[in-house]
Amino acid sequence: MIRVGLLLLPALAWAAVSPGIEGRLVAELPAGLTALSDPQAPLMLRIASREALADGRCRYDLRYIGNEPGQRDLLDCLRDGAGRRPIGALTVEIAALLPPGQAALSDPPAEASAPLGGWTLWLLAFAGAWLLAVLILLWPRRRTAAAPIAPPPTIVELLTPLVEAAAGGRLDAAGQARLERLLLAFWRARLDLDGLEPAAALVRLRAHPEAGALLRGTDAWLHQPPGRAAVDVVALLAPYRGGAA
Repeated sequence: MIRVGLLLLPALAWAAVSPGIEGRLVAELPAGLTALSDPQAPLMLRIASREALADGRCRYDLRYIGNEPGQRDLLDCLRDGAGRRPIGALTVEIAALLPPGQAALSDPPAEASAPLGGWTLWLLAFAGAWLLAVLILLWPRRRTAAAPIAPPPTIVELLTPLVEAAAGGRLDAAGQARLERLLLAFWRARLDLDGLEPAAALVRLRAHPEAGALLRGTDAWLHQPPGRAAVDVVALLAPYRGGAA
């Protein structure tokens, strides 16, 4: 039987990742394996590097992206030279987009409603009339110039703290998800991504030479020791100046 060995990496090997976020797993497997390529599959896998071992096997640095929540087996995406799947299992967890029990934004919480009684209607009417009288009396004395409305932040202002946090190794999962949402919103119309699901759009975006630079950079920075990434934030955000999300 072919043995499957794992080399666990701290905070990387078995931590659940969100859909569209790249995870990493290092495993000792038979030599000569290749990764299947199917952007529509529930799990996409690539071999970042391989290192030959003395026993004839290889140590593989596997990078994966899940398109759907749930448990997935990385070995389902690997084949040997004869097209066969390796024996064993390498199970990873793709986390749900929302914690259990939390309602989606499109599902407003149910609210208890009760018919208004007669006294309630009278009290509301009295309070409304009293408030209207106060406003009429005070309005001429408190009339002031309207405060200027601040313009909405630009895409560069929104991205700058996220990119700086990623380069410094301080970007958490929520910040990484926000960075991906901002980039998808900015590039969706420019790269004709409107007809794609978010996970597929992220795959297309990450492969684009210009649009995917920030995503690829974030993936690299998060796998480096904090403070090791030398990043020119101004130059990296140059394509976004003058644009709106």
